[in-house]
Amino acid sequence: MFSIPVFTNAAFCKSDQAVLRLAERSSAKPWSQRDARRACERLQTVAFLNDVMKATGAPSPYALEELLMKGLPGLVFPADRPKLCDRMASLGQPAVSKQLAPSGKKDLRTQRWFDRMVALAPSSGQLLSLPIWRLLDPRPIDHVEWHDLAQELGIIHLEQLGEPLTAMPPTAAWMITMRASAMEDECEHFVNYLGHQPDRAVMTTVLLQLRRWEALGNLIGYDLSLQQALRAASHPTAALDLAVLQPRIEEYIVQCFGAVLVPHPELNLDTQTERIAAGRSSWEGRVLVGRGVGQPGFDAAV
Repeated sequence: MFSIPVFTNAAFCKSDQAVLRLAERSSAKPWSQRDARRACERLQTVAFLNDVMKATGAPSPYALEELLMKGLPGLVFPADRPKLCDRMASLGQPAVSKQLAPSGKKDLRTQRWFDRMVALAPSSGQLLSLPIWRLLDPRPIDHVEWHDLAQELGIIHLEQLGEPLTAMPPTAAWMITMRASAMEDECEHFVNYLGHQPDRAVMTTVLLQLRRWEALGNLIGYDLSLQQALRAASHPTAALDLAVLQPRIEEYIVQCFGAVLVPHPELNLDTQTERIAAGRSSWEGRVLVGRGVGQPGFDAAV
């Protein structure tokens, strides 16, 4: 499969560098590394709150705080409600990555509530170790680390299913047949199938594919996966654990992965733009393939 010339992520590049933009930013101002770090911290905080609410059965941040305050002497609900969960849901603050870190400066008044949330929902304390956060980190991922992340993700999926491989749900992918340029042979690309209700696990799988093409230097595959990641990030019927991250996660992906650098841009930028256009045009003729396709109840959505 044609994967030359190699490209690199243009996140945080110098302002005078020519970039190939694959997704338009909603904001004209590019992010700094600090902007990206804080944006990821907000995503983590919102995801953590959602996981705690799901584990405890609390239908709202308000109800969760009532649960957190039960049994605490000297506090009366709702008069003494800290309103911490409201800030976590709306602002993604304070950063859960700092509050759950084994060391570092923490606000002890805030920490007591995080400790109680983890006590009520122990699995939520593992959130920061999930592969999705490294996949969202725009720092390069080499082949060895990518395979480690893929293996870790596979183990997590199997643990969540708690079922043998024969009982796993249908799997499918979009097959795109294309010829990127007159100098290249026709080839096939496969893009993750989202279904009618993509969740955080689906997003993680799409990001894993995106970073694979980045590591291999395959620009067509990267762009097709990027566009699918953006569809998942803005999906109107996404599962709750992904919906709570909208629209922040879409902007994050655009800012951190929506532009690339190609070598010799003065000669190469137009060529790569044409190759990207060919890939996107071929997407219209995609075919859904995989186990379960065509079976009753199979929803060929996105």
